[in-house]
Amino acid sequence: MFGDNRGQAFTLEGFIGSMLILTAVLFALQSIIITPTTSGTVDRDVQAGIEREAEDILAQEANNGTLKHQVLNMSDGVYGDSAATGYAPGDPPGGFGETLNATFVQRGRVYNVIVEFRDVDDADTNAGVDGRTRSMVYRGVPADSSVVATRTVTIYDDDIVPGTGDTVEESDDFPVGDTAPDSPVYTVAEVRIVVWG
Repeated sequence: MFGDNRGQAFTLEGFIGSMLILTAVLFALQSIIITPTTSGTVDRDVQAGIEREAEDILAQEANNGTLKHQVLNMSDGVYGDSAATGYAPGDPPGGFGETLNATFVQRGRVYNVIVEFRDVDDADTNAGVDGRTRSMVYRGVPADSSVVATRTVTIYDDDIVPGTGDTVEESDDFPVGDTAPDSPVYTVAEVRIVVWG
């Protein structure tokens, strides 16, 4: 007879204990606000929007001819004052820099602009494909949530290097050689905007 009462007491004690634990878990879940960026990553929709903005900037600059001007606008094969950082901590000159600043910097985002030129390993034989990278703007190592937009710029033998009056073919300061000496194309550059933050 005493065994039946003790079994009921244990059952009631277990039921009350499980209710307390369930109530505590529900209370804890309601106290924490979980957002798409709680873990520190950027929402995919936000990333896609940033990537579209960067692609639009490159397309706009390519369409009005200023992207090629920016790519060619270097002194002694360097953008800005430093081979490591380019124009950073500032922006590239002209409308390109103003647009990057208004679109990203003023919204608390960080960006790098990298230009990679196609080059050849051996200029005498024009053999082997190689790449030469130049930092137009380097502001640090991108975060894991960074987005990248790219645009290809074709550089021709008779394109003028800004500020010199020399063509690319005549310039001694241009960082790469003629990758297609028997054609009007000098080289191809890829401009990358990397945005994070």
